[in-house]
Amino acid sequence: METGRNAASDDAMAADDVVVKGEMHLIVGKTYTFYFRSQDVLHCAWFPHFRAQMNCVPGMTTSFTIKPTITTKDMRLDEFVIDHYKNINTIHNERKRRIGEEEEVVEFDYVLMCNKICGASHSNMQMKVVVETEAEYKNWIESQKRFDGGAVSYTIGAAATEELAQEIED
Repeated sequence: METGRNAASDDAMAADDVVVKGEMHLIVGKTYTFYFRSQDVLHCAWFPHFRAQMNCVPGMTTSFTIKPTITTKDMRLDEFVIDHYKNINTIHNERKRRIGEEEEVVEFDYVLMCNKICGASHSNMQMKVVVETEAEYKNWIESQKRFDGGAVSYTIGAAATEELAQEIED
């Protein structure tokens, strides 16, 4: 049994893996299938904004498929979302002022979280999800590092290349 080491460090096939903590990036209009498993207790992977949820059962693999259709940037421009988060920020900052904390602005983000009360760290089981264009994804992924410290390269499809070229011309 290994302790204090990442098992992937001994796996040559892991050298080109990109490990990102705290957020997931998805390309708008692409279909994604997520596979879930649990090593301890029942969990529930929940994407509330995609209306998708799946139990994560010990000893079993479960899955679901989603296709994001609106980027995070576009959601933040939606009139309903703007009004909703304006209200959230008003209530949130009134509370922060009452307890003597500095005010902050909370903005819309897609999230992935656990929807089963599963233990002491349940409230920490959440991740920001960024939905973006393929060109934006390319820029983000190429700013990351591979597991072995090398550079990441990403080749976008022909349609996205045309879109990027159009954006550059504009």
